[in-house]
Amino acid sequence: MKIESKLILFCIIITGLILRLYHLDFQCLWTEELYTQSMIRLSVLDIIIASIRSDFTPPLYYIVSHFITPRLVSAICGISTIIIMYFVGREYRDDTT
Repeated sequence: MKIESKLILFCIIITGLILRLYHLDFQCLWTEELYTQSMIRLSVLDIIIASIRSDFTPPLYYIVSHFITPRLVSAICGISTIIIMYFVGREYRDDTT
C-alpha cells in the first residue's frame, strides 16, 4: 500500500468519524431506536429470548448495546464499514479504488 493511499484512507476515516460522532445525540430517537432502548433494558437472557421470538435483528446487537450506548455501537459499525469497503475495493481493483 502506497503512502498516498494510506493518507487518503486515513483522511476518509477521520472525516467519517467526525461526521458520524458529531452531535450523536442531537436528533430525537426514531421508532427502531426506541425499540432498541426497550430491548436493552431487559436482561441478557430475556434479550436472547425476545429476539428469537419476535425480532429479525440478531441478538448480538442488543447484547452489545446492553453494555454500551446503542448509538455508539451503530456509529462504530458505520465507521468500520468505511474500512471494509476499502478492503473490498482493493481486493477487486486497486488501492485507489
